[in-house]
Amino acid sequence: MPKKRATQEEKAARAKARGYVEGAHEEEDNNMTEDQYTDESIKLHERALSSYKDWMGTKDENCLGKGQHTPSLVKIKDFIRFYIISSDGVLSDRPVVSSVLNFAERFFAGFTRVTGSKFDKEITSHVYHWIKYTLPKHRMIENKKRKKLLFTHDDLTNILVTLWTEDDPLFIHERNRIQLTFALLVYCYSGARIGAFVPDLSKAETRGLCYKDIELRLFRTEDGHLKLIYQLDQRWVKNNRDPENTRFGVAMTEYDKLRFDPIPYLLALAFADDALFGLNSPAALWTRQQQTQIPKGQSIHLLWNESVLEQPILRNVTMTNGASDTKAMNRETFCRLFRAMVRNAGYYENITIHTLRRGLANKVNKVATESERSQILTHKDPNLFGNEYIAHLSSVDAQAIFVDGVPNTEHIKHLQSVGKYRQIGLPCHLPAERKAALLQDPDLLDLKRQLQQLMEKNSDECVISTAKKRLLVHQSCLEPEALKKYRQEWIRTRLEREVLSFATGPPDDFVNTDFVEDLYLLMPERRRLAMTIDSEQRLSSEEKLQSIQDLLALCVRNFDVIYRPGEQPAHGACPVSGCGLSLDRIARSRRSSHIHSCRRREFAVVHGHQECELHYCFQCFQWYHEKNQWEAHCREHLSSTIIRRCEVSTYCHTLIRPAYCPICLGNENIPAASRMKSWTRSSDLWKHLNHHLETIQSRWPASCPHPRCDCQVIDEQSFRYHLSDVHGLRQRWSTQKSEPKQNEATPAPIPEEVFDHTSVSRTRKRKRREKPSSESPASDSELPKPRRSRRIALMLNKKSMSSASRPSSVDQSHNPGPRPSLATGTESGFSETVPYYLDNSTALSHTPTPTMVSSISESCSTVESDIRSFPGSPSMVESPLTDISMNSIPIDPCLLLEFKK
Repeated sequence: MPKKRATQEEKAARAKARGYVEGAHEEEDNNMTEDQYTDESIKLHERALSSYKDWMGTKDENCLGKGQHTPSLVKIKDFIRFYIISSDGVLSDRPVVSSVLNFAERFFAGFTRVTGSKFDKEITSHVYHWIKYTLPKHRMIENKKRKKLLFTHDDLTNILVTLWTEDDPLFIHERNRIQLTFALLVYCYSGARIGAFVPDLSKAETRGLCYKDIELRLFRTEDGHLKLIYQLDQRWVKNNRDPENTRFGVAMTEYDKLRFDPIPYLLALAFADDALFGLNSPAALWTRQQQTQIPKGQSIHLLWNESVLEQPILRNVTMTNGASDTKAMNRETFCRLFRAMVRNAGYYENITIHTLRRGLANKVNKVATESERSQILTHKDPNLFGNEYIAHLSSVDAQAIFVDGVPNTEHIKHLQSVGKYRQIGLPCHLPAERKAALLQDPDLLDLKRQLQQLMEKNSDECVISTAKKRLLVHQSCLEPEALKKYRQEWIRTRLEREVLSFATGPPDDFVNTDFVEDLYLLMPERRRLAMTIDSEQRLSSEEKLQSIQDLLALCVRNFDVIYRPGEQPAHGACPVSGCGLSLDRIARSRRSSHIHSCRRREFAVVHGHQECELHYCFQCFQWYHEKNQWEAHCREHLSSTIIRRCEVSTYCHTLIRPAYCPICLGNENIPAASRMKSWTRSSDLWKHLNHHLETIQSRWPASCPHPRCDCQVIDEQSFRYHLSDVHGLRQRWSTQKSEPKQNEATPAPIPEEVFDHTSVSRTRKRKRREKPSSESPASDSELPKPRRSRRIALMLNKKSMSSASRPSSVDQSHNPGPRPSLATGTESGFSETVPYYLDNSTALSHTPTPTMVSSISESCSTVESDIRSFPGSPSMVESPLTDISMNSIPIDPCLLLEFKK
């Protein structure tokens, strides 16, 4: 029954009861510009008006007041000239025509919105014409435009394969690696703008791609196969003022190649976030799929948990805290990682998300109607595609058409693609020689001189602070500019070489996989995924399930500290029996080394050896105590797994590969264990290398002695640069020779064919034992008492462990043998320097004998020297002695007092 129509009195009473007051919004309703512009547009207006205020200065402080008259044509042109000259461009030194046109349009709109004064249409039209034609004619600005290149599936393959199989130019969290892969796939398949899925930093907690934007379904096709499909809705579309109710959807499904399939990455992220209702693992989903009875053409809606509907899929990730539950990955982070990925893949032409969007638009234009194309690109104006998106090169084979031949567009696709601007091996870092040359930059030296003068004159702190900022800004700009120039020269040289040789493609040396090969040992799932993504074979359902499980394992892995196999913590504590120390009491940079040291001590006790006699292989994660076995093991590695990188490799506070001497590696005249002698600090390796270099000054030019390198170097300085650029050694370019210390023997001469280090190593080892440490105090009495107590307890603990692991005898107590060196890497190839740890589990097993007491007292200064000069650092290995209280060392206090006397 229809509702009864209300009378005039009833309508008035109803409106009054609901809060209506006549004329209450008169001033607000009189504003014709309200809600005319979005928040993004208003921000752009404010930028233009800010420049207008800067130009006006003190001439008119109320230049943007309400009712202010519009400036004259002369003032408008002068202001635009000021903007052009005072601004830096992206494509040119100054802003280009399109940028200036946009700026003028924002200034006119912003001025009208703020002051309420409208510009005459004749004036604005004249200004646009003046910018577009007159200023370029007078060389004031350029009408330069970006190349409208197309992004293809081949370019997507190059970037994704590089991301998963080669070394990263910067640290990428494994969840970020998965998120980047998923984001690139959905950008390529949806044609979305960057803001649709990745918001600005200021909107990271309110925008982004959320779980409620994806409708996931299990669908049975007409041929009987089950597939996962989903609908992705874009809410944050340009100029969409009602994102909750107005959405633009695109459908996606499974693909039989992992690098083109977005489903596994989405599922891995969903399982990591516990997002799927009723499903907690990939295996559970796979089991349900096998048991599901769905008619052909029908689907089951896989629901999200209510708690995650508003949570982002692409999340902000940090190494310490992992993925945020509320904050989305912001545009700045995404663009920084995306640029690094593109450069690492060898593309030197600028690629943006708009390049991906343009590539899809040109493909869609060939198979879809104008309406369908506008729908997927969210265009209101159908003419926008022809003006902004169509490729700069015609897709028509006019030559074949003219001669009545068969059209062939293969060459056209190549010329339209961004792939022609790819060179494998494109440098991501500045060479060491050029980086060293930056220190002699005249402007940099002048700024340093000015700062030094200000500090000598005791100038005002504000003036000194300003000078420091100028210096830092100049330093931060030097390397990017030098790298850009070097890339241009490198590309030109490579192209010239290709022309002369008529061959494209670099040698294998340009593929950087040394570091990622080390990561594969720690994360086998990374290796499996890399091989699958790089494979051309189609995946079976079982292989796809394995890939999802591997992706999930990377997503949920804790990267706060990464641990080697067999050294993972047990319930947040050290897993070694007898220790059990809570790792929260230890700094992150020392947790892995603590467990490793406990494993070393445990292995030494079990096999009855001193810790200095043990060797650890960082590639096999195994301990060795027999010298012959270790020699054979090193020989095996030398014949198969030697890489070019010789620098220390650390990842998430854990040493994953020590440093090696490239000269010793190539010396076949010495034992394999000596060739693979290792260091855990770069400074220690360079001390060793400097001794080598002092003995070969008359042998330049020479070939690099590394087994996997045949580069020619002309002198010592070029060899140092070569070690930094090719072998990854940290930047130590100084040619200053280290002065030999007093009583230190000169290194013995080395053979002509190779840089031998045997005699040098032995001499240094003997002298290290004889000479007192320059850093240790002159006597034990000068040491702080807590430090001295720790030192004595350390020696007692070591002696007790030695007697517990070996049969005790009078001869052994009177002749304790050589002192176990804390620097265990001096006798091993894969070993590293590891400190000794004291805890409640290391109580004395017997009362020390007088001979032992005397031996310990005489060795106090030597132990203190070793402790203080221990080669550890926060990024690699550190001594934990400062974290250990004396209450945790069960030693008789009376005995300590006797030693203190």
